[in-house]
Amino acid sequence: MEIEVVCAGCMRTERWRDGRDARQVEIVQEGGQRRVDGSPVLARARTALASARGEVGAVVGVCSACGQLLVQRAGPAARPIAVRLDTADGAVVVEGPVIAGPVGAMSADDAETFLVARLGARWHAGLAGQVVGASMVMGLFVPIAVGFVLTGLFLLSFFSSLWQGAPPAVSGSPGYYEPP
Repeated sequence: MEIEVVCAGCMRTERWRDGRDARQVEIVQEGGQRRVDGSPVLARARTALASARGEVGAVVGVCSACGQLLVQRAGPAARPIAVRLDTADGAVVVEGPVIAGPVGAMSADDAETFLVARLGARWHAGLAGQVVGASMVMGLFVPIAVGFVLTGLFLLSFFSSLWQGAPPAVSGSPGYYEPP
C-alpha cells in the first residue's frame, strides 16, 4: 500500500509504503521553513476539523519538520489518527468524522466555534497589544536616534570650528602660535 501525505503547515510532502516489517518514508518535497499564522494549536484544530468535514484528506500523522498535521493526499484510504486539542474548558478529540467535546458529540462548526473562542487571538494580538508593542519600540529607539543626532551635531560643530580657525579674540592670546 502506498499513500502520499502532505503537511498542512509547511507543505512537506511524503510518500509512505508499508512493508512487512516497517513503513518506508520517501520525502518528495522538503518542508519546515513555512510557519502558520497565529496559534499553531488553532491551525492544527482547523486542519483536523477540515478533515472531519471532508474538505481535505484524512489526518494520518504529525509532520516531523514543523509539528503540524499530515493529511492524506492520494492513495487508498488510510486510518485517521485521533487529534486531541486541549483547552482550559476541556478537550476536543477529532478522529475522522467523529468529534467529541467536553460535553459529548459535537458538529465541526460547533467545535470550531468552541476552539476559536478558547484558542483564538489573545490580548497581545489586539489593538492594545499593538499600542504597547509600538510604545516599547519607540521608547527604545527614540533615545538612540536622538543620541545619534546630537552626536552628529557636536561633530559638525567641532569640525566646522577647526576649519574656520581660531577666532580673533584668541589669536592675540599668549601661547597662540600663528604660522608665518
